[in-house]
Amino acid sequence: MVLKIQKYISPTYIILLCLFFWIYLWFNRNHYTIPNPDIFQYIYEGSHYLRGTFPPSIHAPPASPFFINLLATFLQSFPEPELLSAHILNITTATANLAVIFFILRPLSSLLAYAVPFLLATNKIYFLNSVNVTNEVIYSLFFSLVILFYQRKKYHLAYLIAGISFLIRYEAITLLLGLIIVDLYYKNPLHLIFRRSLLALITILPWVFILNAHSTGTNIIQNAYLVEIYNGLTNLPNWRPFITLNELIIINPNYNFDFGPTFLYVFLFTISFYLLKSTTQPSVRLAYILALLHLTFLIIFPNFALRYLLPIIWVIYLVAINHYYRPLKYFFLGLTLTLNFYYLPQSLLNDTKHQGSEYRLVANWLNQQDFPSNIRILIYEPWIIDYFTSNPQVDFIYDQQSSYNLTQHINNCKRTMTCIADKLAQDFSDSSILVITTATSNKTLSFQDDHFTANLHSIDIFQNFPNSVDSQEHFGLITTLDDGQNWAKIYLYFP
Repeated sequence: MVLKIQKYISPTYIILLCLFFWIYLWFNRNHYTIPNPDIFQYIYEGSHYLRGTFPPSIHAPPASPFFINLLATFLQSFPEPELLSAHILNITTATANLAVIFFILRPLSSLLAYAVPFLLATNKIYFLNSVNVTNEVIYSLFFSLVILFYQRKKYHLAYLIAGISFLIRYEAITLLLGLIIVDLYYKNPLHLIFRRSLLALITILPWVFILNAHSTGTNIIQNAYLVEIYNGLTNLPNWRPFITLNELIIINPNYNFDFGPTFLYVFLFTISFYLLKSTTQPSVRLAYILALLHLTFLIIFPNFALRYLLPIIWVIYLVAINHYYRPLKYFFLGLTLTLNFYYLPQSLLNDTKHQGSEYRLVANWLNQQDFPSNIRILIYEPWIIDYFTSNPQVDFIYDQQSSYNLTQHINNCKRTMTCIADKLAQDFSDSSILVITTATSNKTLSFQDDHFTANLHSIDIFQNFPNSVDSQEHFGLITTLDDGQNWAKIYLYFP
C-alpha cells in the first residue's frame, strides 16, 4: 500500500513543484530592468545564423543565440520579442532541470528526490539567474541530462548530449572528460570509450573549425575568449570559483567569520570521501567528478561571476544531504531551507534589479524626440540602448555591427573625448553628435568587475566625463535623466 502511494506521490510532487516554479518565474520575468548584457550579443549573432551566415567575429557558442532568435520569429507581435524568447527558454529549461534532478535522485533516496529540487527552486542564485537571460541556466539542464542518461545506462546518448552542450557553453568540454574518467574507473573497454567519445566530438570539432575561421583575427587563437584569457594571465589561477562556493548557500554572509575556506574544505573532503568509497553510486560519482571538473575549468578563466557555478548548485546540496548520519542530514536540510526562505524574499526587494535602468530612460527619451537633424550617439555599451531605441533619426556608433572603426579613432585620439567627437563630426557631417554618460559608465571598477571587457568597450573615455576645460567648452549638457536609481547625462558636441 505504501509503495502504491509512493508511486503516485512522486510524479505529482515534481509536476506541482515545476508548475508553481514556472509560474512564479514567469510573473517575475521582468525583475531586472535591463537583462544581462550578453543577451544583446546573442541577438546579434543569432540574427546571422537565421540568415544562414556566420558573424564576422563569433563570441558565444551558437545554440542560445540561434534558438533565441528562432523562437523570436514567432513572437513578433509582442514587444521586445527576442527578450521574451530568451525568458521563455530560460524559465522553461530552469524548470525542466528540477524534473531531471528529481529523476536522477529518485532511485537513490526519496528524501534526496524531494529535497534537492525544492532547495534548488528556492535558491536565490538559481532563481535570479532563471529570471535573467543567462545561458548558464540552459547549460545547467544539459549538465543534469548527461548524469541522468548515464545513470539510465544510455551511455551513447550521455556522450552525445555532452558534445551538444559544447554549443551552449565551452566549459561543456569537462562533461566529456568526466564521462571518460568515470568509464575508465569502471574499467570499460578503451575501444568502447573511444566510440562513445566520437559521438561528442562530431559536434565539438566542427564548431572548433568554424571558430578558427570566424574569430577576431585570422584563427581561433584570436578568439575573443582566448584573448580575454591571454590578457588576464596575471590573474591566473583564479581561485574565486572555489573560495566563493559558500555564497551559493550562505549568500554574502555579513559575519566577522569568513565561511569560505571552511565551507570549501568540508566540501572537498566530503566529495573525496565518496569518490574513494567503492560503494558510491555511479551517478553520484559522475555528479561529483563533473562538479570538480567544472570548478577546475573556471580557474583558468580570469573573470568570474557567481552565475558560472549555477550547474553545480544542486550537487552541493547533494553533498550536504547524501550521507547516512541522520541527525546531520536533517540539520543540513533544515539549515539550507531556512537560509533559502530568508534570502529569496530579500532578493526580490534588495537585489540590483535596477542596474542599468538608465539605458531604458535614455531610449524612452530618444524615442520621444523629433530632432532637427539626424543624430549619431556615442555611449558605453551602445548595443544595449540600440535594442530599445526605435527613433529612425538616431544611430549609434560602435564597431560591432558596422564597418566603421571607432576603436581606431579612440586610439588615434589618445582616448580624449573632444578629439574623438571631432573625428565623428567629420565622418558624419550630416548628423549631430551626442555623447551620453551614465551611472554604469561612471562607476569605479572593483576587483570583482570584469576589467578586460570594460576596457575593451572603452569605459575610460566615459568615466568622469566631461573632465577638462577643453571638453566643457565643446560639449553642452542637453538634459539629465534620473529615475532615482540611476542617471544619464546627454551632451551635444559643438565643433
